[in-house]
Amino acid sequence: MYKTASQNGIGLEFAHSMVFQTLFAGLAVCVGTASGFDELPDDFVEKTVAVVVRDREVHLEICVGANENTLRKLLTRALEPSSGTSVALESVALGTVNRESKSGLGDTRAVDRLNPNAINSQQLNDVLREFYFEKLLENLTVTINDQETELTKVSVEQSVRHHFAWVAKYSFEIPSRMRKLDLVIQDNTFLEYNGAARYALKATGNAMVLKSNVAPIIVRSQRHELRNLDAEARSVTCRIKASLGYSE
Repeated sequence: MYKTASQNGIGLEFAHSMVFQTLFAGLAVCVGTASGFDELPDDFVEKTVAVVVRDREVHLEICVGANENTLRKLLTRALEPSSGTSVALESVALGTVNRESKSGLGDTRAVDRLNPNAINSQQLNDVLREFYFEKLLENLTVTINDQETELTKVSVEQSVRHHFAWVAKYSFEIPSRMRKLDLVIQDNTFLEYNGAARYALKATGNAMVLKSNVAPIIVRSQRHELRNLDAEARSVTCRIKASLGYSE
């Protein structure tokens, strides 16, 4: 489950805070590869997930990138009736494409059906950005002491480093009554694709990381190749587990 930042009183301004500035260089590992996403193979998704526990507020940032062919396949799958999001996504996507067409960013004719292979690269980016929150949230699960907690949607934006990469930001709260807790973040996003993933978690303020299965920052994290792993092994690999404590 999730809600927007305005619904729980958390402002969007934290996205530009020092918390994420300290992680930005690390996220370049995802979006600043030597070859770039255009040269990644088809059906390959590169992602990083960086988590910062700042006192009782937790900030989660996920960067995902792929080449253009893979993104068109992703959109095609999302539009399939079995996806569960096809109707809502197509409605949003058509609005995006037609709005851009009127702005001179594509074919000037309005369309009533979306063909992922017919829209231009800019439209593809904008359409994917429109539903990016939902696609990720369907496959992100956060539990605190085995109890699932809500994620707050904060922002999603195209990476400044690459045309086919996005950075999505979320947050959630840790109850004030807890002095020690177990945190699990299960990332099942895009596990149907081959690819690679990196994970990091750090704590600041009164929060302390007592134990963790990931590095404190992305640049020190292990890059996990998913190609030769089965579904269960991919799920285990893409899981952050940490024990946290508070000094007061």
